[in-house]
Amino acid sequence: MNDSKSIIRFLLRTVIASIPLILLAAAYIILDPFKVVKTWYPYFDDTSWENRLGWNKNWVSVTAYEQGLEANRYDSFIFGSSISIAYRIEDWKKHLPDDAVPFHFDASDETVYGILKKIQYLDNRNDTIRHALIIFEPRTFRTRHQDDFLHYMPPQISGWHNYFPFHYSYFKDFLKLDFLKSYIPFLITGNPANYSKEDIFARQAFTYNKDTNEEQMDMMEAIIASNPDSFYTREYMTRITGMKPHYCEPLINDSIASCLKEIAVILNRHHCNYHIIFGPNRLKEIMPPADYTILNRTFSPERVYRYTSLDTVSDDRRFYYDNGHYRVAVCDEILDSVYNRPSSNRSTP
Repeated sequence: MNDSKSIIRFLLRTVIASIPLILLAAAYIILDPFKVVKTWYPYFDDTSWENRLGWNKNWVSVTAYEQGLEANRYDSFIFGSSISIAYRIEDWKKHLPDDAVPFHFDASDETVYGILKKIQYLDNRNDTIRHALIIFEPRTFRTRHQDDFLHYMPPQISGWHNYFPFHYSYFKDFLKLDFLKSYIPFLITGNPANYSKEDIFARQAFTYNKDTNEEQMDMMEAIIASNPDSFYTREYMTRITGMKPHYCEPLINDSIASCLKEIAVILNRHHCNYHIIFGPNRLKEIMPPADYTILNRTFSPERVYRYTSLDTVSDDRRFYYDNGHYRVAVCDEILDSVYNRPSSNRSTP
């Protein structure tokens, strides 16, 4: 009898002690602060997603793809980091067959591994990969993935065995005091003010197209057109003087080379008309010759385009939104160069 009472008391204490955690888990599910529990489609309204909690573009991209696939039957894709979003679908479509249906399959701080996983995801679904643009930058060749709520790889892409670790990671982020210091006032007031060490709210002037999963730069372009001096005196548009074009550190190690080969194999199996673009940057970083040789051997020279040769790199702020992201007009010129001059992989638009 005493043993039975002891077990009951233990169970009661365990349940009581678990109540706060159960309530927190319920709050995480009900509030869904990172929009990864419920089905949200579209993720942003069609006018602006300024002043919103920063979303995981990995998750947004794969979910938008699955939600929009029945209506759109996508067969053409732009892969890359946020730098790739200035390659507008409407500009790319000028160079594609009339029946092509493009989708922007980007992710924040995308890596070569991340691009491979997305291409494998499409291939495993037996979906069509008819045309592709792959946008590279030096940061794309990182081997260590960022571990925060903006960058977690969704289980649709990484594998469903990661479903619990994916949500467990988000739940831990939800419980962090630094996150709650800004999120709780936001729930109360609706004002996305920041009281944390890191700003958890995205204040980016974009418009969003749910059918193409594209963040469009129209608002930012309008700001530049109306007041360029004000736009370009922002503190994160660093003044760069005296820096000469230079080769960056070697980018491609054995692991990345393996990922690149797998990407090439899948695209070739789909008979995909693809192009690899390594664009300009304000830091005047140039892909090392050895890395460029690897790209040429993996994908063949006529599919690799480098806009960072010694005579073409520019830090002119008019070509950029900030130190890393070049403007829509630059991307449009690059697309014209790629599709109209097949052997121009060393030229500048």
